[in-house]
Amino acid sequence: MDYLKYFVFIINIFLFSNNVFCDNINKIFYSPNNINKIEYEGMDRHGVGTYYNNYKHNKNKILTIELGAIGPQINWHGDYIAEIYNYLGTNFHHSYFYLYKYNKLTPQINQVIYVIPDMEIIFDCNDWVHINIRSLVSNRILQTIEFEGINGNFLGSKNLFNNVEITKDEILIWIDIEPYTYKILENPILYRFRRMF
Repeated sequence: MDYLKYFVFIINIFLFSNNVFCDNINKIFYSPNNINKIEYEGMDRHGVGTYYNNYKHNKNKILTIELGAIGPQINWHGDYIAEIYNYLGTNFHHSYFYLYKYNKLTPQINQVIYVIPDMEIIFDCNDWVHINIRSLVSNRILQTIEFEGINGNFLGSKNLFNNVEITKDEILIWIDIEPYTYKILENPILYRFRRMF
């Protein structure tokens, strides 16, 4: 019986500390050109927060979100694409993209692994088998590719691709992590796919 009391006590301390040590914060994320910004107001982790933009110099609500394991994160891809990134745990993450040029927020996109800002496209892996190449503006999947023999958590890694190049006819993807051992390779492996869009 004493073990049960200790177990309940430990669980309560863990739950209490997770909520007590969360603070309300205000944080501003500036674009590389320091003109555009996304402001966050809310809990620093494990809580609800709201993101705002400064579109046309007005403070406009973009999104209210329940944060995952870490605090608010914005990854800028150029000066006009802000990725609102929410890390949920080992290889589980989702993103929203705010497109300044269009004053538009994308729907939630799971497992975003690469962004090409000039083309306004992303690579994501929703099903742990296929990589979707998606238009940020229309949210339409332009092409789906599959790495033969590679699937699972590896495909959902945020830093999966070393480099991507899209030519008129091909999609070239370099991966510098060995898929099963996660060992960093000296020479990245090049994968070639025919471009369909």
